[in-house]
Amino acid sequence: MSAAERRRAYDCDITYLTANEAGFDYLRDGLALRVDDLVQRPYQAVLIDEADSILIDEARIPLVIAGGVAPPHKLAHLMAVVVRQLAAGRDYRLDEHGRNVFLTDQGIARAEAAAGCPNIYAPANELVLMALQNALHATVLLRRDVDYIVKSGRIELVDEFKGRIAENRRWPAGLQTAIEAKEGLDLQQQGRILGSITLQNFISLYPKICGMTGTAATQAQELKDFYGLEVVEIPTNRPVIRADEPDVVFPTRADKEKAVVGQILKVPQHGQPVLVGTASVAESERLGALLSNTGIQHEVLNARDDEREARIVARAGPAAGRTSRWVATMFARSGDCTSSEPIATKPGASTTSFAAAPAGRAIPGRRASS
Repeated sequence: MSAAERRRAYDCDITYLTANEAGFDYLRDGLALRVDDLVQRPYQAVLIDEADSILIDEARIPLVIAGGVAPPHKLAHLMAVVVRQLAAGRDYRLDEHGRNVFLTDQGIARAEAAAGCPNIYAPANELVLMALQNALHATVLLRRDVDYIVKSGRIELVDEFKGRIAENRRWPAGLQTAIEAKEGLDLQQQGRILGSITLQNFISLYPKICGMTGTAATQAQELKDFYGLEVVEIPTNRPVIRADEPDVVFPTRADKEKAVVGQILKVPQHGQPVLVGTASVAESERLGALLSNTGIQHEVLNARDDEREARIVARAGPAAGRTSRWVATMFARSGDCTSSEPIATKPGASTTSFAAAPAGRAIPGRRASS
C-alpha cells in the first residue's frame, strides 16, 4: 500500500490491521521528514484479537526497521570453519536455559590458533571477536528447521509462536551473516537499524486497550502487571463437552513419538480427523516420516512450503479426497481449517487433537485439547 492509501485507512473510524503492520507504520512515521508524510493519527483505542499472544507471548520481540546497505564481513566464513573445530564442554560451555554460550580458556586458545590471531581480545581484533561470537551463537544456539529454515538459498526465520516463516524478519546483521556462513550460503547485504520498538511499548501508546482470546485466564496476572488490564471470563453459549486429558510425559523422544503414532492408529480411519501439534518444523517432518512408514495417510503443515500448505487448508472439510490426519507446527493454522462442508461426516464423529511438544515446552497460546 502507498502512504496515501495507508493514511486514508487510518483516517477511518475503525482500522483493521495486524499489530506488526501498525508497529512498522509507527516506525516509518518516526523517519518522516515532513508532517504531510505521516500516516498515523493520534491514538485513541485498540481492540486486540488473540490478546495473550500479542500482549504476552510476542510482547518483547522488537520490530526493527532498517535501511542503508552495509557489506557482509568476510570473516564470517573463516569463523564458521573455526567454530566447527571446537568441542562442547572442552572449548565452550552452554547455558541452554539462559540461551548463552561462552568460550573456555582452552577454546580461546584453539580459536586464536585457528584464526591466526595471537590475542583475540585486543582492541585491534574487535571485528574478529565479534565474528567469532556470532559464529558460536549461530552454530550452537540456533537450530536449522527449528529456529530457521533454508529456502531458495536464503535464511528464513521461523516465528517461534506461529511456527511459520516470519516475513521480512532478520537477526542482527552480524548474526544473520554468521548463519548464512554456517549453512554455506552467499552472504547477503545487511541493513543498518534505523528504528526499533517492541509490541509492548507500541501498544502502551494507546490510552484504551482491550482485547479477546480463548486463553486469557491463564495470563490474567501478567496482563494485570504489565498493562493494568482485568480479565473477564465469558461463559460459553453451550455446556463444554470437550474432554481435557491429562498431560503425559515420556522419558525419551522416541518413546513419545511411538506413543503418538500408536494413539493415531487407535482413532477410526474414517469420520474422526486427527490434528497433531508439534513444536518445530523438524519435529513435524520426523513425525510425518514415522506415519508414512506405518502406512498412515496424512498431511504435514509447516513453514517449509506455505503455498502448498495454503492449498491443503483451502480444501479442508469436503469428504471427497480429504485427508483426516494432520501434523501441524504450533497449531498455527488449525483455526483456518474451515469449510461450509462438515469435517466429521459420520454421526457422532468428533475431532481429536493433541500436542507432541517436548517436555517443559508447551505450545504457546494453545491447549493440546482445544
